Amino acid sequence: MNKDNLALAAEIAALPEKIRGFGHVKEKAVAQYREERKLLLEKFQASLRGIPHAA
Repeated sequence: MNKDNLALAAEIAALPEKIRGFGHVKEKAVAQYREERKLLLEKFQASLRGIPHAA
């Protein structure tokens, strides 16, 4: 792991903190969380393999 991976890991770990609200507000936040998590995990996994990721 390097400093870039560590920053990505911290960003991924902080994602659940963004989920706030009730009902439809929380549903929207969860949908955004899932999409952002997917993109960040892809970027993180690519960085572990040494593959540049289009950001």
